[in-house]
Amino acid sequence: MTQSLSVAAARTTGGLFGRVGGAVGRFLLVVLQRYWPIILLLIAWPVWLWANGYSRAVAPSPLDVATDLVLHPDVYVWPVLWTTLFAVGGLALGMLVGVVLGVLVWMSPLASGLLMPSALILRVVPVTAMIPILARLFGYGSGTVVVIVVILVFFPAFSLTVSGMSSVAKSSRDLFGVLGAGLLTRVLRLHLPAAIPSIMLALRLSAPIAILGVLLAEYLISGVGLGDLLRSSADRLQFEREWASALVATALSVLCFGLAQSLERRVVDRVT
Repeated sequence: MTQSLSVAAARTTGGLFGRVGGAVGRFLLVVLQRYWPIILLLIAWPVWLWANGYSRAVAPSPLDVATDLVLHPDVYVWPVLWTTLFAVGGLALGMLVGVVLGVLVWMSPLASGLLMPSALILRVVPVTAMIPILARLFGYGSGTVVVIVVILVFFPAFSLTVSGMSSVAKSSRDLFGVLGAGLLTRVLRLHLPAAIPSIMLALRLSAPIAILGVLLAEYLISGVGLGDLLRSSADRLQFEREWASALVATALSVLCFGLAQSLERRVVDRVT
């Protein structure tokens, strides 16, 4: 009897360990499938440093960077919040400006002739060339950071709004014409709803651009945010903090892109 109980207990324990091991294996497989680029980067990083013989001044090790992040989280919290605040504010304002200008261009040939060349000029001029001019016009403060983000963001929203409003099927346009719908009714009830997927695409594409614009502006003209942390860390030869700031900025861009993509899917699923 005792032997039978021992055998049963062993089988139960073995089955439990087997299920736990299978669950852990499946979890590790999912992690590997989803995050293999990050895992590969963490493996290749120290190998690359060792193979090239780089010193700490050229590139710190992943352990040094992680140590600075873990031991000094307060250094990164406020810069991340400031950068996120300016990026979200500039993104929202830039999207609004782009959509409004896109609607005006679609509605009026006169507005198209006035706005389209200016929009193209702002698009082709490098933002680094505009920053000194914008800083002289708007000052070396946070307001200029938002203006720079708006300039970077508005053109995708502008161009995709125009193309989305122009993609309405001819049968739908004919139906609204037969019903005697005016221009404003056609814009609000037909063309603007049809442009929502394009507008959401512009939001997804512009989200990481907004982070990049804020970082660049903070690096060059502002005294707050991750961009300023990058600059000040390099000036003080705090290489681990400089690399950690770059990694945090990259993670923030990826997070913003993912959130914008999730919002795009929900909105498009609801309107289509």
